[in-house]
Amino acid sequence: MTNAPQSIIGLLISPVLMISACGLLCLTYYNRMAVMVGRIRSFNSRRMELLEKRIKHRNEAGPGSLEALHRAHAHAVEEQVRALLVRARLTRRTLVCLVCCIICMLTSSLSLGVSLMWEWVANAALAVFILGIAFLLIGMVMALRELRLSLTPVALEEDFLSHLSQENDSAE
Repeated sequence: MTNAPQSIIGLLISPVLMISACGLLCLTYYNRMAVMVGRIRSFNSRRMELLEKRIKHRNEAGPGSLEALHRAHAHAVEEQVRALLVRARLTRRTLVCLVCCIICMLTSSLSLGVSLMWEWVANAALAVFILGIAFLLIGMVMALRELRLSLTPVALEEDFLSHLSQENDSAE
């Protein structure tokens, strides 16, 4: 292993660049996660409102078409929450992989520095770097899976509203 300062700095920079890239990805996915959690809370709030309306309506007028509509809407919101929770779990797993990648890159960078004293540590640095790249790859595959599912809650809502619209048109 060469000890030229340029080579040493070059060796130490590669993991640092990966850390920066993963940090940016983490920021993106933390924001996505926060948006999904906010959306789930919004759905749950809406579900609670619908349940309260159903209870009030049942107490006032007995079962009827309005109660059926509220029940159907509550069911549609529940489906959206389930779909969003699947996405949120995938996003959490993506974040775990990205954070593991950052840890591996930090360990690799540190190991490369230590390898200046003990050359055998360079092999460990390479192994940890490859492990970090594997975590990054797994995280990106999960991100693709989450992206594939991203329209599911909206599609469920659209299906519900289309069904209601068709029922309303046929009733008139």
